[in-house]
Amino acid sequence: PVIALRVSRPSLPAKTALLSDADRRDLRLVARRTWRFFETYVTAADNDLPPDNFQETPHPLLARRTSPTNIGLYMLATTAAHDLGWIGRAEATARLQRTLATIQRMPTFRGHLYNWYATEDLSVLEPAYVSSVDSGNLAGHLIAVAQACVDWQRTPLSETDWRAGLADILLLASRALKDAPAADAAWTNIWAELSDAAAQHAPLDRLLDLSSAAVIRFRAMAVADPEAEFWVVAVRDCLASHAADRNLSHGLRLTVVEHLAREFATGMEFGFLLDEEKKLLSIGFSTTT
Repeated sequence: PVIALRVSRPSLPAKTALLSDADRRDLRLVARRTWRFFETYVTAADNDLPPDNFQETPHPLLARRTSPTNIGLYMLATTAAHDLGWIGRAEATARLQRTLATIQRMPTFRGHLYNWYATEDLSVLEPAYVSSVDSGNLAGHLIAVAQACVDWQRTPLSETDWRAGLADILLLASRALKDAPAADAAWTNIWAELSDAAAQHAPLDRLLDLSSAAVIRFRAMAVADPEAEFWVVAVRDCLASHAADRNLSHGLRLTVVEHLAREFATGMEFGFLLDEEKKLLSIGFSTTT
């Protein structure tokens, strides 16, 4: 009885160690490299939906299918990319709005997306099936996105946030450039000036001009290093995305995105998936049997 009493009591909360600056930086870099998948492969060719995966071996192959979980994760990743300073508010809002517009065109069952779709034409992949897990994931992600839209209307992205996002990309670019072929003096000077200007918190316009010059010069060198080029261009794109936010009001578009996300999340009918006796949701429902 003593042992039963002891194990039944709530355990004391574990002491939580604060992340070191190095750990925090490393986690941000992992997250930024993860965002690269979404910004690369979520395109109009796939109706602004995230492909399931990209296979590198034995040969490159993009899996042009998606699920409700994939869609929800992409929208949540877009929200995080904004909050971490990698993309501006206009870009984040546009991405969310395009994907939500696609969802409105996809075949559904009692408000649910099916488990798998072809991203090229939005056709349902057989067997047609509604997954409780996937629908639950999507609903939760959409509610989080809707709340983010509310928060964004109250608070603008701070200068500290976008500069932190820029610092992430500059560091990834610098690491990639170490493995790139030797650069000429003109390129080296431009990159050094950009790095110094970012460290000294130079104005956005100055940083954008320098990053644009860096991209032009890098490409003029015809250096065959796609990894380094990607991150050099990413620096420019980050700054351009934030520059696009100036003097723009996002209130109406954010309201639209919030409404669409919340409406779809709450429009899913879960009652037919519930086992009344066990008070548990079934794993899913096949619409073909």
